[in-house]
Amino acid sequence: MKTLKEVIQDCQLSFSEITEDYKIDYDQIFNREKDWLNNVEEKTFRLSENVRDDIEYVITKLKEDRYRFKESDTDKLSLFISQINGIIRIANRINNFKEGTTLDNSQTLKLFELFNTIKATKQFIDFDFTLNKNLKSFIVHLFSVVKHCQSPDTYPIYYKYWKNILGEVLKKDDDYDSLCSFYQTIPSPKHLSLGTYFGALGTVLARKISENQIIKEEDDKNYKYIRNKILNIHYFDIITGYKRKPNYYLIGSKYGENNDVDVFPKMLENNVVSVGFASHLDLGDFYLTDDAEIVEYLKEENEVRNSYNALKLFLNIKVGDKVAIKASGSPKGKKGFLSIVGIFEVVQNKDGEVYSHDPDGLGHTLNVKVVDAPIYKEFELGGYGSTVHKLSKQDHINQIFNQTNKKRSLFLETKDKFENSIFENYIKFLRKINSELGLMPNDERVVYSVRDSRLNFTVGQRYSFNLYLNDSRGVYGVISKEKLLDSSEPYDGNPPQPFYNYYTDFEPSNKDWDSITEAIKDELNRTTKSGFIRHHNSEFENYVFELSKETIMNNDNMKLSLNTILYGPPGTGKTHILKNQFMDMFTTSESSITRQDFLKDIIQNCSWWQVIALAVLELGKTKVADIFNHEYVQVKAQLSNSTTVTPTIWGQLQSHTVEDCEHVKVARRMPPMIFNKTEKSEWEILQNEVEEQSPELLELKLKIENFESVPNKRIERFEFLTFHQSYSYEDFIEGIKPELSESDVSYKIEEGVFQKMCNRARNDSSNNYAIFIDEINRGNISSIFGELITLIEDDKREGKPNEIKATLPYSKKHFSVPNNLYIIGTMNTADRSVEALDTALRRRFSFIEMNPEPEKLNTDEFKCIGIDLEALLNAINARIEKLLDKDYCIGHSYFMTITNRKEPLKEMKTIFQNKILPLLQEYFYGDWGKILLVIGKEFVETKKNTIKFLSTDSYEDFEEYDEKPIYNFTNPTSWTLDSFKSIYE
Repeated sequence: MKTLKEVIQDCQLSFSEITEDYKIDYDQIFNREKDWLNNVEEKTFRLSENVRDDIEYVITKLKEDRYRFKESDTDKLSLFISQINGIIRIANRINNFKEGTTLDNSQTLKLFELFNTIKATKQFIDFDFTLNKNLKSFIVHLFSVVKHCQSPDTYPIYYKYWKNILGEVLKKDDDYDSLCSFYQTIPSPKHLSLGTYFGALGTVLARKISENQIIKEEDDKNYKYIRNKILNIHYFDIITGYKRKPNYYLIGSKYGENNDVDVFPKMLENNVVSVGFASHLDLGDFYLTDDAEIVEYLKEENEVRNSYNALKLFLNIKVGDKVAIKASGSPKGKKGFLSIVGIFEVVQNKDGEVYSHDPDGLGHTLNVKVVDAPIYKEFELGGYGSTVHKLSKQDHINQIFNQTNKKRSLFLETKDKFENSIFENYIKFLRKINSELGLMPNDERVVYSVRDSRLNFTVGQRYSFNLYLNDSRGVYGVISKEKLLDSSEPYDGNPPQPFYNYYTDFEPSNKDWDSITEAIKDELNRTTKSGFIRHHNSEFENYVFELSKETIMNNDNMKLSLNTILYGPPGTGKTHILKNQFMDMFTTSESSITRQDFLKDIIQNCSWWQVIALAVLELGKTKVADIFNHEYVQVKAQLSNSTTVTPTIWGQLQSHTVEDCEHVKVARRMPPMIFNKTEKSEWEILQNEVEEQSPELLELKLKIENFESVPNKRIERFEFLTFHQSYSYEDFIEGIKPELSESDVSYKIEEGVFQKMCNRARNDSSNNYAIFIDEINRGNISSIFGELITLIEDDKREGKPNEIKATLPYSKKHFSVPNNLYIIGTMNTADRSVEALDTALRRRFSFIEMNPEPEKLNTDEFKCIGIDLEALLNAINARIEKLLDKDYCIGHSYFMTITNRKEPLKEMKTIFQNKILPLLQEYFYGDWGKILLVIGKEFVETKKNTIKFLSTDSYEDFEEYDEKPIYNFTNPTSWTLDSFKSIYE
């Protein structure tokens, strides 16, 4: 094993050595950083529109050699300093430079003078400008940013990490001028190449430190040195996988001399924890540094003594540490009392940063994620009266951090005992079983159960796929039809019986997988309800089907029945759930289907003449009787439920016979004309005519002949359609449709989409099928379903005790609805309430209410900076419900489409202009007074009355209309985030 000194020496690698010997690391970092480390002017598109022009103006003027900034440029320069971090990520070192700051010579800072001085100075060592003590600490960073904008190929940005690598690893002078000299040795694109080179050096160093086991514990001197002088400690932890134990802290939530300002709501809103001491100082350079350096700096700045301990503790809170926010706590020596309002874990933000400076708000902040908040818990614990405490008593840690956490479920506790890779592999194959066998949630034949050391997937009365924690025989246990291993054991009973197999690693071959799924299928077919249903664990089942508490499938009152309608106001995610959850339940990958299933999927999309043509292509010269018995034709007959197959074959052959055939007397023929009848009354297909008129037949023939399982191709066992006012029985069940030829029009009976799906489901009873009907309430239900509305009831379906068959009016076929066809619809309550639905439909469907979920908008994924979307939606919906009713509320999904969460204004304007405001107009039928009550005067204005009426003497009510106000929505260009906040504040 090497020492740290030796490892660092080994990492003194040149640019060419890194790009050649560690090319993979270099390329990965290059691709990761290329959007951030290219030249500044290439990144201004990332800035918001309201600041972009001013920033681009400053950058342009910095490049003009003769231009001198003027006092009139001050606002633009201030904006540059405060906003440039959006594209260079260094603002926490330069935003202290504010116009009017007092300097050492008692003068005030003028930004235009400072920028002119930097612009005219070629080397930092020659920079001469009077500042104050605080600004002197950061001037090199501002200098580097300005010079980089001025000449990006001459001056790099002075990042702390780059300085560390240059000095501590490459052992070169690490002042800014030395970095500029080193910069000239780097090839173009210089800035990106330098950042990638230093990043790769850090990666190699961290890896070698880990390989040589240099760090024994967190508090050893090597760890502190690496953390403070070389690597960003979070970057190091991620690379090496070094796992440290979290520390536990208490932080107060009250600011002000009298502790009368509660900032916890702001912490929670912004996903941060904070302290307010020395809020005017940016302490970014002191985050995770030695305590002595922090205290020394605070003394130099004449900060109050009680800030020393709070800030040195706060600035040493790391990623992974846990923080409890206290509402109050008793000092040492007083009767013990402590109240907690939230538990958090420190994390990096999207830019990899933890500390931020918020001089006008919370002061110093650390990025966190919520563990449990808001809460309120009281403890009889004393000694916690200060602003920040690092907890050391284990019993106190246990009380505060364990008692406030919600009790975890048995499933989650058991899940976390397994290695993640093993658990995920088990879930992957369990989901594959469900997909291939068409299993749905709430299937009474299947039980998902949990023991503290085992996860069980039971079909009927037998374990079918299990995961074991402490079993000497293996980790995975699975049923199979054949014996798969020497150690496999048969189930009890008279042979033949399936086998149970134990595996340490589970990656079955295709042959073994077929044996496994066949055995499970047999168990499904031999049971109607498992005897172990009392042990069923819904949370385990929901996890397998990827259904969370926020989705409809996890609610006991929201079981998916054969006939289900999701209903709710617009924007509540009804169609989204259909497409992103339910459709997957009725989808199979091609690698899991048999040739017969594959053939059904091909044939169902072919017309009768195409199927007959495929059969004749395979048979050669043949008779009608042979065509009738051909596999393709028999499959088509099953799928279409036809009882007139032979006449259909005769009719299709004659209709598509070539015109010069002497042995067919039918006058009316239609394209493609590809068949011929010989003098021996045999039918053949003409290859040259097929190639010219129907080449797709040859492709289909080849596809069927070359069938083999192709991974990732999806077989969809569902249809998706939308009802509308003109949708009819003929579209849905069956109807008479015209068929055109060049010289004539004929009519044929054509199956509708519902009848086709019934036929598919009936001929594939081992799988479930679905028909998804969006906006089901917009159709005329009585007209569309007709006499079949009774047939869809659960107990009236095929195989049920009260099975009913109906005779279809056109085809005269007997028709019933199979028991494996789900009918799932959605309806918008703003169009029509549930109560107003056709009574026959209401009686036969289960209804699942989908309400707006504003709280989703306050999660990390959808939360926006500068606007509380949850409060906004709550306010709008509360007013709508008061003025109308809850059926007209607005759903959360409209706001989930926002992509730029840091600067949401542009997208907020689009959503309001194109979605929300038109809905309100529709809801209130032009009653602008009510619209005003909902969204306020920021969005509604009175038009100036410039209308002049003519012949007013002839209409006595003229004055009433002359004084009538006319309203319209305000111009979206005038809307700001404050406009939207006015709705709820």
